[in-house]
Amino acid sequence: MTTTPTPTQVPVAWSDETRHLSTRMAMVKAASEYLASAEKAIKDRLNKTLRPGEKIAAEMPDGTPLGEVIKPKTTYKASVRDTAALFAHVKQHHETEIEITAHLTPDMLEFLREMLPDAIRENVRPAYVTQLLNRAMAAGQPPVDDATGELFPGIEVQRATEYVKVPPLTKGAHEAILAAWQAGALADIAADPLGLDQAPAEDVEQDVEQDVEQDVEAVPGEE
Repeated sequence: MTTTPTPTQVPVAWSDETRHLSTRMAMVKAASEYLASAEKAIKDRLNKTLRPGEKIAAEMPDGTPLGEVIKPKTTYKASVRDTAALFAHVKQHHETEIEITAHLTPDMLEFLREMLPDAIRENVRPAYVTQLLNRAMAAGQPPVDDATGELFPGIEVQRATEYVKVPPLTKGAHEAILAAWQAGALADIAADPLGLDQAPAEDVEQDVEQDVEQDVEAVPGEE
C-alpha cells in the first residue's frame, strides 16, 4: 500500500512589526471587552440611582469638565392589543370615528348593502386610533373615554426600558482622559469599575431603595 507523504510545513518568518502589532491587537481587544463590561456595570448602577429626567455633570478629579450623564424621562409604548374590543367600544360610543371600507368588484356595484353585507367592512379610523395611542403614551395608561368614564378597551400600554446615556463629551474631554490614562490615574478603574469599594454598603443599598421608590411614585397611571 502506497501512502502519500505529508508535505512539510515551512514556518513563516513573521517580521517583528507583525508580531508586535498582533500582540497589540489582542491586548486592545481584551481591554475593549473589559471596558465594555465595566461600562455596562456602571450604567446598570446609574440606572438605579438616577431618576427619569435627571442629569449629572461628569468631570475629572481636577475639575476638568467631561460632559454629562443623562437618564431620559420615562416613556411609554402603546398598541392596540384587541382590535375587536376597541372597535365594539368605538362603534357604540363614538360612531363618527368608524369608517366604512367597501371591497366591491365592478360586477357587484349594483347590489345594495343589505344584499351583500360581507362586502362592507367597518373599522375605527386610523387617525382616531393614533390619537388614542398618543393619549395612552402621554398618560401611561389606556385613555379615559369622556363619554363613559371608562378606559378604552383593547389598548395596551407598556413602560419603555429605562437607560442612561452619555451625550457627546465636551471639547478637550478625550485629551484629558487620555492624559490621565497615560499618567496611571485611571488604574483604579481596572481594580474597581464602579469605584464603590469605599462606600458603606448599607448606605448604598438604602439610597438605591429610596431612589427606586421615588421613581415609581413619579410614574403616572401606576399606583
